[in-house]
Amino acid sequence: MSTDGASSPSRLLPRLLGVLLLIMGLALLAGGIKLALLGGSLYYLLAGIGVALTGILLLAKGRRGVGR
Repeated sequence: MSTDGASSPSRLLPRLLGVLLLIMGLALLAGGIKLALLGGSLYYLLAGIGVALTGILLLAKGRRGVGR
């Protein structure tokens, strides 16, 4: 029995995590932009970019997006 299928847990879980991180990153990014425009901290803007990029890497490369 092969575990190389598209629905195997080793491929499905990184993709689900990637989607979740991308959604969270976009929410942080939107809030960070609003906060920055109001003269607040840039932390949430930068954190949103980082979290969204992590989600994109997980979606694009699967487990390789985690790093080794």
